[in-house]
Amino acid sequence: MNKPGPITIRKNAIQFKGTDDELCKWLLENDGVEAVPMKNIQNGPNLNACYDLDELKRYKGNGRVMGELTSPVGCICINPPIDGKGRKKLPKSIWSMSSYQKGFFEVQDAGSQCIVAALGLDPPSMSG
Repeated sequence: MNKPGPITIRKNAIQFKGTDDELCKWLLENDGVEAVPMKNIQNGPNLNACYDLDELKRYKGNGRVMGELTSPVGCICINPPIDGKGRKKLPKSIWSMSSYQKGFFEVQDAGSQCIVAALGLDPPSMSG
């Protein structure tokens, strides 16, 4: 697994009112970047875009790699195109993308987004 990990982002639902699919469409049309919502990081069709399946197969039986977690709403994987040297590379810096500058997302690892769901925490009561 000596390769860069996938680029995952967390949609800012305050700044971008649309769905995850709509943000992915916006990213493609305005920033030229292909992205997919990570609705199911283990068995979904988005796994191919974000993870090296051969690497996953080698680690699949080793503990609970990825387990049965479902990614939260707003967890999106950016899928950079492959450059002339066989590396995945974005056409421009993620921080120069208009969607980032508008505050539509933050870069955040998928594991960081899934940990709250894995812990089974309930939101705190606002009634004090």
